Amino acid sequence: MQLSDTEKKMVSRLQKQQKSLIRWRWVWLLYAACFLGSGVYFFGVLQPCLDKPDPPKVLILVVALPMVYLTFGLGTWLAIITLVRWNGKPETILLLKLLEAAQNDTSDTGDKNHPSK
Repeated sequence: MQLSDTEKKMVSRLQKQQKSLIRWRWVWLLYAACFLGSGVYFFGVLQPCLDKPDPPKVLILVVALPMVYLTFGLGTWLAIITLVRWNGKPETILLLKLLEAAQNDTSDTGDKNHPSK
């Protein structure tokens, strides 16, 4: 299988993305842990406001609680995505392996059937 120059650039870009995902996975996991930790911490800070709902504390809850849930949700999402893509995107890995196998098969059969050899 022959690839055009544009397709070769796309394949090299996919390979660079895979290497980048693998290189940065610990950083993303650290970000996720920070988001999760801050969400849990601020939820603990807001816990006394839930016990006695007087007007100033209710205002604090109304403003802060959605941000705490958003932070916790973002940390959870980031942790899940990082763990699922720990070794890179599965579909990209499969695509690159198929392309490599197709190029190896083409070069193997091409050399054997070439009229000059």
